[in-house]
Amino acid sequence: MTISYFGAKLAQPLASEIESVLGPALPLWTKLIGFIADNYQIAGDLSYGGKNYGWNLWYRKSGKALVSLYP
Repeated sequence: MTISYFGAKLAQPLASEIESVLGPALPLWTKLIGFIADNYQIAGDLSYGGKNYGWNLWYRKSGKALVSLYP
């Protein structure tokens, strides 16, 4: 069982699917992503974190992980 809602490696989630899963938490997700973009000027990379974690939005700065967000 993965900690992410999206655990299938071959099925990269679409933005609309992530929004649907987040439901009422979507404004918080959007605010957090906006904060990261405004303060660190980096874009997230949707990546597969493995069978135990599933898909995540991964932010890196200078080659080092800043944060991984799991929907």
